[in-house]
Amino acid sequence: MPKNALAKKPSNMLAQGIAPYGMRYGGESGLDEMVLPKGRGFMGDISDKPLDKMTELSSAFEYNGKLVPHPLVVPTLLPEELSMLKNLKEDEQIPEGIYRKAQAHAISRLEQGLSPFASPTELRYPQPK
Repeated sequence: MPKNALAKKPSNMLAQGIAPYGMRYGGESGLDEMVLPKGRGFMGDISDKPLDKMTELSSAFEYNGKLVPHPLVVPTLLPEELSMLKNLKEDEQIPEGIYRKAQAHAISRLEQGLSPFASPTELRYPQPK
């Protein structure tokens, strides 16, 4: 899946500055079901281009019969993997290993009763160096 395959045009919330990190699209039955503002993610702001940043870089997979949106930027990424994500071009594929790590992290959180996404109160991990 290309880096921005799930991205859509900014919503009114984004235009009003209510969602400073962008919007997350997804839900239990389809990617258009729910629209939520993105948070700071597990590692905070990550610069992927001059004057641009990413926090979650969302994707989705099917788990227990439901479509599960989840972040690709997770604490289990190695520094090289985070660098790959930061440097991907719009039409490039995200490496399979990164998908596997992100899905494993999401499943682990779901099994603990947590959202796959970092909550605003969770301790943010430092970016791997």
